[in-house]
Amino acid sequence: MACSHGQPSRRDKPRDEIGVLDYGSVFGTLLERLYVKKPDALNKIPLDKISKLNDQIAIRSNQIFATMGFFWFCLVFSLLPLKWPATMPFVQYASSGVLQLIALPLLGVGTLLAARSSDQLAKEQHDAVMETVKNMHVLMTELHQLHVELTAKVTEVLDAQDDADAS
Repeated sequence: MACSHGQPSRRDKPRDEIGVLDYGSVFGTLLERLYVKKPDALNKIPLDKISKLNDQIAIRSNQIFATMGFFWFCLVFSLLPLKWPATMPFVQYASSGVLQLIALPLLGVGTLLAARSSDQLAKEQHDAVMETVKNMHVLMTELHQLHVELTAKVTEVLDAQDDADAS
């Protein structure tokens, strides 16, 4: 049975004649077609400095937004329309536009950056503790060896004394 475009349908072909589509080559050529060379000006941008600045902004914003002072500011700000109802549209815009669209992502990024530094500190502490455990294990092994040697010498002296007392 032929398809509407005149070619035999896939159901009509034997299984071994059905071609397998090579997705790698399809996506490869698709990516080659979509690839656009970055402008030279983009290569000159100091991305590391921008990243550092972004991190500093996020950390500082997190230090400001995650305080009780900022909470009280927001509380008073949200109560303004009770005294002055005309301020309601501005309060709604500021709370939904500024606080939710700007402050929440900054809080999220700042929290992640703070977690990154605390994770690094935890790793360093873990490594220090594991080094101490290793050192303690070495000391305990040496102490055990000294105990075995001392026990052998004490046993030897006691046996010699028993022999001397017996004669």
